[in-house]
Amino acid sequence: MFDIEKDMKNRLWDRKFLRNWVKQFGVLPEGNIQQEDARAVLKEVVSEHTDSYIQRKLSSIDEDLADITSEAQVIEGRILYLAAKENISITTDEVKQKITLFIAGSYTQDNAINDLKEKGLSDETIQKILSLLQRGVEIARILNWKEEIWSKEADLESQIDGMTLEQLLQLDVRKLCEDAYREIPLEV
Repeated sequence: MFDIEKDMKNRLWDRKFLRNWVKQFGVLPEGNIQQEDARAVLKEVVSEHTDSYIQRKLSSIDEDLADITSEAQVIEGRILYLAAKENISITTDEVKQKITLFIAGSYTQDNAINDLKEKGLSDETIQKILSLLQRGVEIARILNWKEEIWSKEADLESQIDGMTLEQLLQLDVRKLCEDAYREIPLEV
């Protein structure tokens, strides 16, 4: 039993060493590496690179994932509050639907103005809601982008699962991630 424990500790240490090596150099080192360890390490590095990439991109536009997730909920609540102040009922589902339609390009600011006027909202409230909807659309685009990046990460991990040891040893994880994520633009 002691030998198994020692082997497991060595394997974990080896994976930690391998992960740090790949993070520093982008590829696995030459040597006696098991395919299972290579896959596990490369997938961990892909995941870490993905998180780092998302944070860097959001930071470049002065956004934070936790903040915008929270802000999205506040925006919905604020729109409901503004409407309720004028005794007009709007649901969160309606707000989410309009934001989705804005992103898809099948709903415009003019459509929103007309819909809100038909509900009986004042011009002042309509303007406040429009600015909130605009920010809601920006946040939704960011969150959709993040989901696309995570989906691409899952694709990359699947590719790694299908690789031979020789392919894994030649794989440049940084380049793989950068090339894949570059194809998904962040449009805000």
